[in-house]
Amino acid sequence: MRRLVPLEGVAADLQYRAEGLPGVTELAFMESEAAERLAEAQQWLDRLREGWELLIWDPWRSRTTQRAIADRYHAELVAAGEDADTAWDSVWGFVANPSNVYPHGTGGVVDLTLQRHGKEVDCGTGFDEFTRRAHRDWFTVQPPRTSEQIQAAYHRTLLEQAMEHAGFVGLPQEWWHFEWGTTRWARTLGRQPVLTETLELPGGAS
Repeated sequence: MRRLVPLEGVAADLQYRAEGLPGVTELAFMESEAAERLAEAQQWLDRLREGWELLIWDPWRSRTTQRAIADRYHAELVAAGEDADTAWDSVWGFVANPSNVYPHGTGGVVDLTLQRHGKEVDCGTGFDEFTRRAHRDWFTVQPPRTSEQIQAAYHRTLLEQAMEHAGFVGLPQEWWHFEWGTTRWARTLGRQPVLTETLELPGGAS
């Protein structure tokens, strides 16, 4: 039986908790096997002996939080002048519907970055910056020219190497987004999905 476990030995800065969205737990959780694989990614970084650490932004996400994200985006669209009903069509093209099985709810998805010696490093954009610069191939399409860009490109590559070593696959549009066991993961690798249900914490923390 699949279950959620708290992430141990990995740093976390839960972005939606910092933003005050409802339903965000104090601790970071993932599905147990996905959590083990995340630990493998950290162990891969540890072997470099350079002080690199994973920094978790958004792991398992409750239905309450998923709904709040959808509601917030809908409000932004309506405020920008979009019809309320039409805006929901736009929302569901961008945010997974919490009424269904949504990727972050499976416990197999994590948004994260790197830190070094306890300090977050630059990866070119921040969390949830939905611009072309956030795409995984940005520094391939636009080769880095400045020292800052070169460092950001290196940090993205290092994060991707660590996560892929542990069996995760990345989302092309978001350099910070990785999945294991999900439908997208299965489709990418030509395998059967492992995580096919939305998981809940004991006690109904969703």
